[in-house]
Amino acid sequence: MRVILAARAAGVEIPEAERRERVRAAGRPFAADERIALAHALGVDLAAPADERKRALRALAKRHHPDLGGDGAVMAKIARLIVLERGES
Repeated sequence: MRVILAARAAGVEIPEAERRERVRAAGRPFAADERIALAHALGVDLAAPADERKRALRALAKRHHPDLGGDGAVMAKIARLIVLERGES
C-alpha cells in the first residue's frame, strides 16, 4: 500500500493489475485500498462518523458536479467513493 500511495504522490501510475496483485499480497481487499486512496485524494476523513462523511461527499458533489461547472473527473472519483461507502463494489 505504501508503494502504491508513494507512486501516486510522485505522479507515477501503476497498472491496475499490478495494483490489485500488490493489494492481494498485502492481504487487503482491493475495494478497501481504493476507498482509502479516493478518500485521501478528496480530503475526506474516514475516521469521521458515517453521517459526517456523507455530508462531506454531498458538499464535494455539489461543488464538482459537471452541470454546475465542475470537473467531471473529480466527480467520477466522488461518485466511486460514494458507491464504496455504501458497500456496493
